[in-house]
Amino acid sequence: MDLPAYIRRRYWKAKGILGNVIRSLYPPIYMAVHEKESFIDGISANVVTKDDIWLKESLYSIKDYVHEIVIIDSSSTKYREKNNDIINELKREIEVKYIWKDLNITEARNLAQSLSTRSYILRWDGDMIAYTEGIESIERIFKMLNEFEYKKYYYEIFFLLIRMGYSLMTITDKDTRYHREAWLYSNSKNMKWISKSLPLSPNARKIDQPLFPIYYKKKIVNEPFGLHLHLIQPKEKLIVKALYGLWMNPSIREKFTNYEEFYKIYSNKISNDLIFEVKEIRAENIKIPSLLRECQGKTYNEIMKIKSREYPWIYDGIK
Repeated sequence: MDLPAYIRRRYWKAKGILGNVIRSLYPPIYMAVHEKESFIDGISANVVTKDDIWLKESLYSIKDYVHEIVIIDSSSTKYREKNNDIINELKREIEVKYIWKDLNITEARNLAQSLSTRSYILRWDGDMIAYTEGIESIERIFKMLNEFEYKKYYYEIFFLLIRMGYSLMTITDKDTRYHREAWLYSNSKNMKWISKSLPLSPNARKIDQPLFPIYYKKKIVNEPFGLHLHLIQPKEKLIVKALYGLWMNPSIREKFTNYEEFYKIYSNKISNDLIFEVKEIRAENIKIPSLLRECQGKTYNEIMKIKSREYPWIYDGIK
């Protein structure tokens, strides 16, 4: 049985405090008796993508600040053809390793990391767009490495991405507007990605979670360096999100033997109100990356129409 949300929040807070205490004491002890693993100095971007309409903008927003890009693409065939064009163009400017393989997200992240040759890894997805100009430029987070004794210790570095709503005019509500994770971290053969259910929530879906060794030091930068366009997606992807939200309702789950049976029945019944159910508020003073200027001030449908120039199938049936 799922525990109440307030208990889960307290659990996470207590776990975080204890983890911070341990991580502040242990790394100097560990590094006193161990040599740091040898990688080429620099940053490998690990990009995991699956049917992403923002892949080009995502890659071009980071290409000038990293030394290689490793892309694991689990997209369907129709997306792969477009992605190949993007990758071939990008290869003229930066070293790119590209693999098309149907993997779950945890497998994809581990594969990308195993192919990375640089000392730091930028974890990135195909719907994330970095700032490239001004004080918010993602270049600044990389320059901060010099302040962290990055060659001496292992680090997991947290910073913010802004979660946009269903257009660039809105963001998700104030409690969820920022997506903060360890987007940048030291490369190590001992660091792995695992699939894990959320603690104290046995009915939750499995998520991809980094398993950082205890000798990693944690740094938190509470500033946004880009946008996460997780809701400005084709309707077919939003339907999958909405269906999963329905599946989390115990009264729904008890009617079906498995998710596949539920999906088959409900995928044709889902309404627009449920597809666009995430609460959003007007975006005030949100800087829009230059790569997205054409979509600035546009509605969801208008953005999908613009993107349909590259992906013609995504505008079919939008009302």
